[in-house]
Amino acid sequence: MDNKKKDKIKQGQVHGFRIKFDESTRFGVDFLQRNLDSTEVKPFFHEAQRTGSANFEDQSGGDWKITHNKADGTYTISRR
Repeated sequence: MDNKKKDKIKQGQVHGFRIKFDESTRFGVDFLQRNLDSTEVKPFFHEAQRTGSANFEDQSGGDWKITHNKADGTYTISRR
């Protein structure tokens, strides 16, 4: 990963889960944080931890993926 791309990666939390994302996936992160409560979000993160990734869709039909990063225990939010 070049430095330019690396600088765009942001870190945060969604309902206690540490995440990594870039600005292009902000809508998916906001959907998880603002539109779902923790009991609705946990199954996605637990599935990603168990299988490596989990897919979800927002109310506008956007397709997203949560990938578990085993090396540091974080999760990456990306588009599918």
